[in-house]
This record gives sequence, C-alpha cells and structure tokens, in this order.
Amino acid sequence: RKMASRGSYATGPPAGGERKEACAEASKMESEEPVDTQRYPGDSVISTEMFPDSLAVFEPCSYVVVGCSAIAGNHWCGQLVLATSPPSSETKKKSPPKLSIIQKVNHVTGITDVEFAGRTKTPLLLASGDNGVIQCWQTAGGEQDPIVPNPACALHGHGDIISSLSVARSIGAEGETEKKQSGGDCGTALLSSSWDRTIKLWDLATSAVAVSTWSGHPDQVNRVKWNAIDPFAFASGGKGGYVLCWDTRQKDPTGGLRLSDGFECTTIDTHPSLAHAVLYGSSEGVVREVDTRVWKPAEGGVVTTHGEAVTCLRYSPDGERVASAAEDRTLVVSPSTVATYEEDTKKSSEAAGSSSEKNKTTAAVVPCRTTLSDFASAVEWTRSSPDGAWSLLSSCWDKSVRAHGNFSIA
Repeated sequence: RKMASRGSYATGPPAGGERKEACAEASKMESEEPVDTQRYPGDSVISTEMFPDSLAVFEPCSYVVVGCSAIAGNHWCGQLVLATSPPSSETKKKSPPKLSIIQKVNHVTGITDVEFAGRTKTPLLLASGDNGVIQCWQTAGGEQDPIVPNPACALHGHGDIISSLSVARSIGAEGETEKKQSGGDCGTALLSSSWDRTIKLWDLATSAVAVSTWSGHPDQVNRVKWNAIDPFAFASGGKGGYVLCWDTRQKDPTGGLRLSDGFECTTIDTHPSLAHAVLYGSSEGVVREVDTRVWKPAEGGVVTTHGEAVTCLRYSPDGERVASAAEDRTLVVSPSTVATYEEDTKKSSEAAGSSSEKNKTTAAVVPCRTTLSDFASAVEWTRSSPDGAWSLLSSCWDKSVRAHGNFSIA
C-alpha cells in the first residue's frame, strides 16, 4: 500500500529494504483490470499503469500531470502521465472536463510529487523522487501540438525522500502582477519538503542550488505549501505533529501548533484569499482549519472527519469548500468553516440600511461524501467550463484519475 511505501502514519516509515519489502504485496496488485467507469457514470476517467501518488494542474493550458510509482523487484520506478482537461463548452450544465492522455514518460525512481512552474504555454514540469532529487523538464508544443517534456536539469540537496513540492503562484498581498516572490519571479519560487526534516527554497529562474534551508521540524516533513496571499509566507506539517508557519526572511517559524495525543500532520493547504487561514489533515482522520493570527481553530474548527488518516486535501478556488480524502476510501467536499465565519462576520457588521448588493447572500455549501474503490492520493480543482465552473480531480490507488461529475462548482 501507499503508506508502506511512503511511511505508515501509524507505525512510522520502514527503512531501506524493509520499505521495499512492505510494498512487494502492493506491486502484485497491479492487475490489468480496467477501471469500472460505470460505477461513476458522471465522471471522466483515465487509467494509469502504476499507482498514482500525486497530481498537478496547469490551468492556462488545461494540462494535468500525474506522478505514479511502482516497485519492480527491489527497485522503485516511476512514470509521469501527461493529460489534458479542456473545459466543457456547455456553460449551464455541471459536467466535468473530459480527460485525455497525451503522453507517458518513464522516470528512474518512484515519484512523490509533481508541479508545474511558470505562466507560459510551455511550463517547466517538476517531479520529486524517492532518491531525494527534483527532476525538471522543459515542456514544448504549439497550439495544436501535444506538450512534450525534455529533460532540463536536476536539483540536488535533500538527503532523503522528498515528500512535497510547492510553486509560488500568488501575485502578492498588494496585487502587483508578476510580483517578485521570495527571491524568484512569480511561478519560479519552489519549496520542497523532505524526510530529512528540512524545507528548501529554490529559485528556478536563476540557479539549481537551494537558496535557503529551514530545519525546524523534529521529524520528517510531510507537506509544505506557499501562502497564496503573503509572498514571503508558507506553511508546513510533519510527522512530529507540528503545523508551522514560516517567513522566508526569518530562520525560525513565525508560529505553530502541535497536534495532541501523538497524532501526525499528514497534509496541509493554505486558503486562496485569506492569508491567516491554514488547513490541515491528521493521522486521526480529522480535517481542521486554523486562524494563524491567534493559532486557534477557526470558528467551528473541524471541517470534516474521516475514519482513517487523511491522505490529501485542497481548498476550492473560491475558498468556500474543502475537498479531502482518507485511507478509509472516503472523498468528501465540505464547507470551509473559516470562509463561513468570515462571511457571517461581514454580514453582521453591515449597517441596516446597506445596499442590496451588500446584502446579497450566497447559497450554502452542502457537504457531499462518496466512497471510492480505493483511497485517493491527491485531489485538485480544474476549470470545467468557460463561465468559471470548477470540477474536482482525484488520483486514486485503483490506478485511475477522475474528473468528478458529482463534485462541481457552478
């Protein structure tokens, strides 16, 4: 199973050969059985040859990349699956984009995370591996040609498995377009987290050497994520149970909390429009939002609860929803507690004679839950129609990637 290959949330990561032996049984499960598309008639589905561990979307060109891994004998191998998810031409119907595979690229080791960098139509494709190296590909292709990745460079510096990547895409709190972000242009500042207990900052525009390194976690770092508003801030979570916030201009964390009862922070995300909101999932199976101004749970606190460890989560682009998945095979879309609280606070502060525009309300977000045939390793949102509708993508260990028809935002 995936948690054996990446380190069980319950027992900790097996070392060396033990980790590989723990996944021998998982590799035997790689059958050629087709994905059951009839079970989810509203979904658009593609199949992968290996187990998908990560997922990234490049909206300007509707590109999707899936990072996959498998074990062959005693060796981890990987594969990048490149696909497109063009928005549907139907603006009124909530239909997911149609996924279509463009190309498959083999990788020398298991892939732990994938990202796109840059804002051009030929973005840089990044993939982190079990070998502690970040491989970079420069993509090429015209309007009518498929994206073609060509090896560009490799980033060395971590001493263990790289657990996650995060590329800065915000334009800064003041709203300047293409604002400088932490030593690199917007879209080229890369953060990486690792089992070596460190977080590194890379400037993809200038150097293949890490710009800065932080080592405030007492155990492996599971996830790092740029703040979408503050161009110098980012958040991280790790096996030691810590959720930390950082500033690239400082050496130590700017704040944080530790989960109780020895639970692990398995994954995190930052709110797309609120600089003080951080979302995290735990090995307890709980998804929570935190107000980092006071380091207390946001109003309501718990977003949703799963039966087992949370594997992935993501805010929706409007910040009003949270998509999360867990080892119990559940996939849930829930209302954001912090977004609901901020909206209610804003309404309560409005004067009685305010305009109808100010008093306009939005429909309440209704929680939606489904059970998958295996657990989802990653979730992302992608544009599903030209009028701004979004659909949820998930990569699942039944070796499928789905654009969900029942999880859409009009």
